[in-house]
Amino acid sequence: MNKLLCWALLALVSGCTGEVWRADSRFTTEERAAIDQAAEAWEAVGHPILVAHGHHVTGLESTRRYIVKTTRRAVGGIHQPLQDSGAAGKHVVEPGREMILLVMDQMKGGTPLWQIIAHEMGHSLDMNHVDDERAIMYHSGSRNSLRCITSVDIQEMCRAQGCESVPKGCDE
Repeated sequence: MNKLLCWALLALVSGCTGEVWRADSRFTTEERAAIDQAAEAWEAVGHPILVAHGHHVTGLESTRRYIVKTTRRAVGGIHQPLQDSGAAGKHVVEPGREMILLVMDQMKGGTPLWQIIAHEMGHSLDMNHVDDERAIMYHSGSRNSLRCITSVDIQEMCRAQGCESVPKGCDE
């Protein structure tokens, strides 16, 4: 069984559900793998993000975190600015809930899905955009040639979250 799924189940059983992201049941096997890869990238640098797959997310409850699969047409009912922007992903915080919206028909093919998800997960860690185009938190949808969390991402993570010890990025 997937290690992240085990942690998510443990968190659900223990009542510690605030940190678990509930992923839409409509994601394909490949898309679920991309979500797991993004979560594992943050875990590798000391910030585990727990994901529980297979949730029905049409009636989004409050006080929950969701990773939602949507389309450009449907996203207007959830978050109109995202529909207007043409972006493939967005981290949205609303009163009582937090969402990562993935607009599947706006994926441009240049940036791997796991990197888009990892970028939006970074925003959930209160991270801002950075200027290094190799970094996951780069402000534009460019392909991250290193395919991992860089030292620039880690500097931003430590600024946002604080770090007892600073993990190494893949570029060090």
